[in-house]
Amino acid sequence: MPAVPVPFLASGLLVVVLLVLLRSGTRNLWFLAFLGLAAFQTAIVGMRWSLDIDWLRHLQPVSASLVPICAFIAFADLDNRRIAWHRHVIWPMAVVASVLLFPSGIDLLLSLEFLLYGWLVFASKAQDGVSPKVRLGSEGLISRMRRGVAIALVLSAISDLIVSAILALGYVDFAAPIVAMTLSAVLVTIAGGLVGRLGLEVPGEPPLAEAVAEPVAVHLDEAQASEVLQRVEALFEQGLYKDYDLTLARLARRAHIPARTISRAVNHIHGISITYLVNRYRVEEAKRLLLHSDLSVTEIMLEAGFQTKSNFNRVFKELAGQTPSAFRNSGR
Repeated sequence: MPAVPVPFLASGLLVVVLLVLLRSGTRNLWFLAFLGLAAFQTAIVGMRWSLDIDWLRHLQPVSASLVPICAFIAFADLDNRRIAWHRHVIWPMAVVASVLLFPSGIDLLLSLEFLLYGWLVFASKAQDGVSPKVRLGSEGLISRMRRGVAIALVLSAISDLIVSAILALGYVDFAAPIVAMTLSAVLVTIAGGLVGRLGLEVPGEPPLAEAVAEPVAVHLDEAQASEVLQRVEALFEQGLYKDYDLTLARLARRAHIPARTISRAVNHIHGISITYLVNRYRVEEAKRLLLHSDLSVTEIMLEAGFQTKSNFNRVFKELAGQTPSAFRNSGR
């Protein structure tokens, strides 16, 4: 039996999450790549510490250098942000050079990379506050997933530094347990991935760039913003806001208007986000059904376009001033 079972357990769970996402048909390829690399990396760590395979010590740092990069790019892709590739390939190239020329500097180099990308993932956010490829109303889930991944990256960096210090002092027997304990943080990331996938863009439609090109800059006057909003609200009047899988990218495709333009038009006219506007339509539909139908609260939640009971209750109370059940009772 392997001496460090936790890495293998983490790898197995990561693979399960990966298979679930693949089966669901998601097109978030960088997020899938991140999960795949994380599973591969935890497996390598487990084999290195439990099976004592010497050549893995050369492969482990190189594959490790790709994990935080994939994590950052996965969230950048959700936000539809451009990637400056030349800034990211520096890290794996530097690690390869360190493996060949300066092995004693590998741990410090990787720790710096993980700390940097942990901060970048934590601090990253979508332009205008809404990720085009995230289901409208699921921003909180994705935000928690960002924090979970960022924390996992930072913990990995700290762990690597601690293990390096322990090995330098000659306490080899303590290294494996510390690696195992730190990798348990990956399980938290897995949980975040399971929850966060509920907010990822669904398959079946072309990427945003194929439908409507985003302008370099968006400057809208009152008339332009009003025209954009009229087209968006016309779609909402047709019931588009009820779509469980509605994202800003999908709305942009249906309206034939760039996502950023829609977001800024809504903010310019109403002073609110597109998510808030969608929630307002959904709550109004829920209020109508609560007063004029015999559907259960759960059925009304789904009919209005909400995903979870907790989110429905929170948003409804925020906009209506009371819970759905209380609203129904007060109207009778």
